[in-house]
Amino acid sequence: MNLIGNAVKYTEKGSINLKIWVKDKHTRSKLNSSLFVFEFRDTGRGIPEDQLADIFLPFKQVRGHFNKGTGLGLTITKNLIELMKGTISIKSVVGEGSVFKVEIPLKVINENNNGSSANINYKLNTDKVYRALIVDDIDSNRMLLDEMLQSVGFKTVSTGSGKESLVLVANQEFDIMLLDLNMPVLSGEEVLKVMRDSMGLKIPVIAVTAQTFFSDENYLKNKGFSGYISKPFLINTLLEVIRNSKANMLLPVHAISEKSEIQQISDSLDNAFLYIDKLSNSSKQNWLDALEMTDMDQLLELAKDGSIPQSLKNAIINSDFKFLLQLDEKLNNNLQLE
Repeated sequence: MNLIGNAVKYTEKGSINLKIWVKDKHTRSKLNSSLFVFEFRDTGRGIPEDQLADIFLPFKQVRGHFNKGTGLGLTITKNLIELMKGTISIKSVVGEGSVFKVEIPLKVINENNNGSSANINYKLNTDKVYRALIVDDIDSNRMLLDEMLQSVGFKTVSTGSGKESLVLVANQEFDIMLLDLNMPVLSGEEVLKVMRDSMGLKIPVIAVTAQTFFSDENYLKNKGFSGYISKPFLINTLLEVIRNSKANMLLPVHAISEKSEIQQISDSLDNAFLYIDKLSNSSKQNWLDALEMTDMDQLLELAKDGSIPQSLKNAIINSDFKFLLQLDEKLNNNLQLE
């Protein structure tokens, strides 16, 4: 946050970009950990070359910049990164901007092996067709929620407008509603107030928020929400919140299969490889590039293909980085471009 804050503070025009990718994928040991790279690039004022050596020292600030801080922000950031066995570096040109690069080794954890609640999967009750309304003004958020809910059988309708959502709930029946709190024109709280007070609708509504100060659920429950989920989240977390708000909608599933988990993963990787191997050279390259950079936006776009294996689609939707990294390695070792 300090690096982003500094970029915003000192960039008066141009752009600020954050890029994240996995480095040294071929040298990882059994994929237990990966070197993640975070690159913060801005077109701000830049830092003189003779001051770069001192930029991480305590109480040091760039001469010529009007600062109100203590000069400890970058020092603390560097210390935290080093505690995580990472490194931070900087390149900067006065008048052109700066690039901070952070490299941190992080464990890649499969959601299905991460704690007791993550071992719980859910399936949709087959007693009826369940319909979900997704309301979020950001296209990518709606697409992700659409994919997550559809993957377990929900029929979904989505909109980016609070006003339009009121028209939809007035004319259609929904079993659950996922409502973003921070929207223009009508906020999520305002939409829910109209639904509860003026329309008398009792649909379970899950608040979706990027804010973290709602640690006390009582605030949102007093507003009429059935539950909340903070971005980013994984599919099992979302389904668990939905189940808590309407228990009979989702049923827990304990995966019991004739095949071992290792064999299932191996089969899924083989299916994904065969699918990509049959694509054109340009499409193969798109997959290689997206997996190389762990570009989730691009992977979600590629997952729209109707012929994609369901296991690969689920891995993308669920942000199963372990599976995606294994697929990346398999493709690089075996895929041939004609």
